[in-house]
Amino acid sequence: MSVTQMAAGLMRHHTSRSRVCRVGLPRRIVATFIGIVLLAASIGACGVVTRLRHESVPLTGSGIIGSHVKAHLKDGSTIVYRDGVTIRSGRVDGTGTRYDIRLDSVGTIQGIALDSVAAMESFGTRLDVGRTVVFTAVPILAVGVMAVLATRGDND
Repeated sequence: MSVTQMAAGLMRHHTSRSRVCRVGLPRRIVATFIGIVLLAASIGACGVVTRLRHESVPLTGSGIIGSHVKAHLKDGSTIVYRDGVTIRSGRVDGTGTRYDIRLDSVGTIQGIALDSVAAMESFGTRLDVGRTVVFTAVPILAVGVMAVLATRGDND
């Protein structure tokens, strides 16, 4: 049986103003299919909203910082510690990548004296719960409303 013959068979079952749409499929199936496609598209468009967080790290005292840290050195270079640092006894310890003033990587470093550091900052991302909920819920609710409207008046 060819595609044309199948289409002709479907069209024979078409009744106007019935529960069957123009292609011969029940409206409920078409509406469900459209709803699933729209739901999948809207969920795919949803995402988690995060914000970048920066905090200054005091150069006095001691402590452990578990997030990413940038140490800006007095000579103009920068060290990025991706796994955090330990500050104690006048030293900043941790495995970091050193960048020169042009931001070219010049190697790995294990620690540095605190008196050669001009400033330090910790940074990372933080989940924005409110925006994540809104940006996820609105498309899903919209799909639900569209599905209800698509099946409205269908008296199966």
